[in-house]
Amino acid sequence: MKKLKIAIIPARGGSKRLPFKNILKFKGQPIINFTIKAALRSKIFDQIIVSTDSKKIKNLVSKFPVTIHKRPRYLSTANSTINQLCEHLIKLYKKKGVNWNKICVLYPTAPMRNSEDIKKVMSFLKKDINFSVAVTKFDHYPHHALIKNKKRLTPVWPKLIDNKKFKHKKFYVDNGSTYAAKVNYFLKYKNFLGPKLKGYEMPRYRSIDLDEFSDYLLLKKIFYSKS
Repeated sequence: MKKLKIAIIPARGGSKRLPFKNILKFKGQPIINFTIKAALRSKIFDQIIVSTDSKKIKNLVSKFPVTIHKRPRYLSTANSTINQLCEHLIKLYKKKGVNWNKICVLYPTAPMRNSEDIKKVMSFLKKDINFSVAVTKFDHYPHHALIKNKKRLTPVWPKLIDNKKFKHKKFYVDNGSTYAAKVNYFLKYKNFLGPKLKGYEMPRYRSIDLDEFSDYLLLKKIFYSKS
């Protein structure tokens, strides 16, 4: 049986903070195009699936050699998760007699991520690694985090805030662009950050993930400064 590698590009139409962020114009084209092109250039996937509830997005991406999945309404709300969508797709294809071996989620809001980044994340899924994710370094120590309660700030972890042992440690966070997993382990743990996880560090300028309008402005500023 062929071991299938699948890319899933989730492109929901709605977004409260940045409406239709998946198709904002960047360099003269919808931002989702960059992720689709990077996935195609990687040449490592047996199938690339764009999952969307939007007819507009469907029409925009239909020119590419990808499979368009009509995302069910119950998986298209603000509270639905990518983990739920992936589980749905795995089971949907299994009913068709198609068993996936490895999956990769590529967020369309990370246009600076390239095909080499994708290949690197996928390459980590070997015998002793079950999950792989693109990461970037934290700008600040996470144990120094403060939370706002009404008009005041308080430490999130007051017992750790003065802990010197964290001073020389490196902290990383998944950068919101690329996640991969062996399908059997994803189904077992229902997420992409399970046991035997390895991270691929990406430079900060390629790790921008559009979530708010300020991210969009930063993306354009970085791109044109490098042009």
